[in-house]
Amino acid sequence: MIADFLHAWTTCNPPHKLEDELLESCARHLVGLHNPGPFSLRLRRLLMRSVQYIGHRGFEGVGVENFTGLLNHLHVTAGDIDMGCEFHWAKLLLDAFQTPEGAQHLSRWY
Repeated sequence: MIADFLHAWTTCNPPHKLEDELLESCARHLVGLHNPGPFSLRLRRLLMRSVQYIGHRGFEGVGVENFTGLLNHLHVTAGDIDMGCEFHWAKLLLDAFQTPEGAQHLSRWY
């Protein structure tokens, strides 16, 4: 159900502009996905696209530790990022690193 919602939202070009409250709700649900193993390939791609669209500011309400936990679990590589989206991911990671908490919790992988 989550993957279907994310697919419907992120496949619009550009994605539908969501109200801040709905974005915050989406962000809370995304960081609340507790999956001890890896996500399915489809869900992982949709989560990466959703994180990119929501951006760091949309995740401020969930806390840096939760946001970086989601990023760490996704383990995004350069090969995962769509062409033309590198800037968005670089900005997202820089925003996460700007806080001492972000630098502390973000995986060394990044």
